[in-house]
Amino acid sequence: MKTQAQCLSCMVIQAVNAMRFGNYDPDKMYDATCRLLDYIKTFKSDDSPAYNSTLILWEVNKLMGNDDPFSDIKAQSNNEAQSYYPYLKNAVETAPDRLFAAFQASVAGNIIDLGIKNNYDIKSEIHHSLSVGFACNDYAVFRKKLNGTDNILFLADNSGEIVFDKLLVEELQALGKTVTYMVKGGPILNDACMKDAVDTGMTRLTRVVTTGARLIGFERHVVSPEATAMFDAAPLVIAKGMANFETLVDQPEAAGKAFCILKAKCELVAAKAGVTMNDLVFKQCNSSNVILDTAIKLC
Repeated sequence: MKTQAQCLSCMVIQAVNAMRFGNYDPDKMYDATCRLLDYIKTFKSDDSPAYNSTLILWEVNKLMGNDDPFSDIKAQSNNEAQSYYPYLKNAVETAPDRLFAAFQASVAGNIIDLGIKNNYDIKSEIHHSLSVGFACNDYAVFRKKLNGTDNILFLADNSGEIVFDKLLVEELQALGKTVTYMVKGGPILNDACMKDAVDTGMTRLTRVVTTGARLIGFERHVVSPEATAMFDAAPLVIAKGMANFETLVDQPEAAGKAFCILKAKCELVAAKAGVTMNDLVFKQCNSSNVILDTAIKLC
């Protein structure tokens, strides 16, 4: 997925939020933001929004001298999400299709995105996810592919959200599947890292590895060779969040085997997924995605 004009304002918001959460000197934020605007001019539109956003986040962290400005809020997100786990666990266990309910529970956590929004309402998102469900729903395709494999690679998204992912991992394991959960290789935005996996108990539940990179999404030229090899060897991939969608949706290596689970929080991603803004998405990556490029250019 390519970067378009609408993406640039989001990059600025992400940079400003990083400075705010990192307690950067307010008197210096204006000049810093102006310098970052000049930096954004050097970005390539052919690169994904996730990759270009990563570049701006690396720069703002360097500017602040703070590698993890979202550290405190990530811990709060994990703690808050833990409080909803028993309720969601019961919802999954009493559902007619426990695996599908686990996907609904997992996607509810995708609201925890502090790059663009300063706050979120987990309770209302849980209700929406469980009652409304996916506007784009390739669950039947996923289930068919699941029957033919025992191994799944799960690409994580945000802290807090990782707690809801545990429900999905548990249900996949109950079906006899082996799940490898992949977090980021270092702090970036409020994305889940190894510390979050340890703090939330994910490491006690399943094998956890990293992308080997401080990068939102999964860019093959940035993540480690080990992460790329694991992706290529995996017969089935679950990828959470918009950044993973942006970087995987047009990757030939993802076609057919990667399923993106997310809330479409921007118009461009929504158009690419064939849904409307704020819809929930369960989409298989495949070659038919390219037909949506025209729709995106018209947004």
